[in-house]
Amino acid sequence: MVGRGEAGLHHILAASSLADERTRVLKQGDTFAVFDHYGDIKPGGLGEEGLYYEGTRYLSCLLLELEGSRPFFLSSTVRDENDQLAVTLTNPDLLRDGSLWAPLGTLSIALKKFLWQGTCYQQLRVKNHGLGLSTYALALDGDKQPCRVRTSNAGQCLFAGIANPDRAWRVARTLLHPESFSGWGVRTVAATEARYNPMAYHNGSIWPHDNALIA
Repeated sequence: MVGRGEAGLHHILAASSLADERTRVLKQGDTFAVFDHYGDIKPGGLGEEGLYYEGTRYLSCLLLELEGSRPFFLSSTVRDENDQLAVTLTNPDLLRDGSLWAPLGTLSIALKKFLWQGTCYQQLRVKNHGLGLSTYALALDGDKQPCRVRTSNAGQCLFAGIANPDRAWRVARTLLHPESFSGWGVRTVAATEARYNPMAYHNGSIWPHDNALIA
């Protein structure tokens, strides 16, 4: 996350999501389960969370953690039949040795839980967006391979509405990262790129009309 203070732009760590204490309840036949909004079963508290069969609790603790902490909560819904829970999570800002190595949103975490014939099933899917550019390529090189450089051009895909929601969110996050967003606007080329030169025509300068399209 990017914020502004007296010293200018700075990175505000997003270590946790907003609190939501509502439970999510699944039921199928004689089996029912009580989860928190993360899809976890936490020990302690009122002691109501757990996996139950014929009134007896068989599971009282089930937690998903990243680097020793909870993921960043995005959403969770229970299907109308009350037998399936779908949870969407991501990673918070993760630090190593005081440096940010995995910004908020690097991982997409999709968690599903459902009950069937006395058993609770869980499906976990993780997609890593940190391995690529998290933006659209500027062009193809002589070998017809994408040019791996972060530029402001990808923002025009947001203006045109041609990016699907998942990719649009990733492009917007990349454009607002401090390496691309200077505080005065989005740089034509990110400051971390080898060709970056803020005084050059399209190698790092800020174009007002480009930013108008992105905004």
